[in-house]
Amino acid sequence: MQSTSPATRLVLLAVLLAGAGTAVARADASPPPLPSLRHLVFALDLALKDEYEKRQESSRRITTGRSASSRERLPPDQRTAAYDRHLKGRIVCDVVAATSDGGLVVDISEDATERAAPPVRVAVEPNGHLNYSPSTTVFEEEAALLRLLARSIIGSQPQGVGASWVIEDNGKGYGSKTTFRVTAVQAVDDLRLDLDQEYHRDGIDGVVGSVQGKVAYDQSKLVPRTAAFGAQARRETPDGYRIVSMDISLTLLEDSFGR
Repeated sequence: MQSTSPATRLVLLAVLLAGAGTAVARADASPPPLPSLRHLVFALDLALKDEYEKRQESSRRITTGRSASSRERLPPDQRTAAYDRHLKGRIVCDVVAATSDGGLVVDISEDATERAAPPVRVAVEPNGHLNYSPSTTVFEEEAALLRLLARSIIGSQPQGVGASWVIEDNGKGYGSKTTFRVTAVQAVDDLRLDLDQEYHRDGIDGVVGSVQGKVAYDQSKLVPRTAAFGAQARRETPDGYRIVSMDISLTLLEDSFGR
């Protein structure tokens, strides 16, 4: 697990708080402008399904020499899809602060159909942990991209085929473990990776999830060129489960550092 230095935390926190302001919903929030150190635009292709799975119980009378009442648990109902869409759009990232060990502060926005959102300011720690105002929302596809921008997760050191490493992010009430494995090295700007992540968040809004993906990563510029993820999050509700499934495809369209 890679740690964050105190200096990094202070820099990231200072820039993040500069954009926190009054607690408002993301739909109404926009951080105060800061000069962009790097401008990135990604094409987004997103398949999103939000389903509910209801538990069923029934009561029946059982007679075994004497009458008794028992409850028999039945298999879950068939899932009911509350939302099932295929969306296209863009994610825009403006890096507004950076530290030498991989910490970043990024203003990120999305303009996908039915999922458009103005910029929100996010501090990305070197291990990919994300910090942002609790009054704002970061979509799952944005979070997946931001974690790949953390410069110390993959870094600029050459990696050979078969190399693998694990990044952990654990704290009070949450935890994640991500395994990266190099599957091919096409060139310095085309490192092919498999990604496998498991995570959990405890509490009243607890969730257990997983992410599997493939990434083509440019080590010369420390940015993903393409990425494709399959993700699922499962949250228990009073009468069953809510299950969110996503297929996320990202392609780098613009980079102010050049390609």
